[in-house]
Amino acid sequence: QKLIVDAADRPIRDDTQLLLGKNLRMVSDNRIGPKETRRERFTFFVPADADQVIRAT
Repeated sequence: QKLIVDAADRPIRDDTQLLLGKNLRMVSDNRIGPKETRRERFTFFVPADADQVIRAT
């Protein structure tokens, strides 16, 4: 997620403001960069009698 704010630190949610580009700054960006890899861990709770299939690609 990328967060861009205006001069008053209000989040920019409208593409129009991005196109105008006045006094904007990026305060955070946790998106995966080019050629970057990340390892994630997920936990799933399922009933004991449920069929369980996990696929990762």
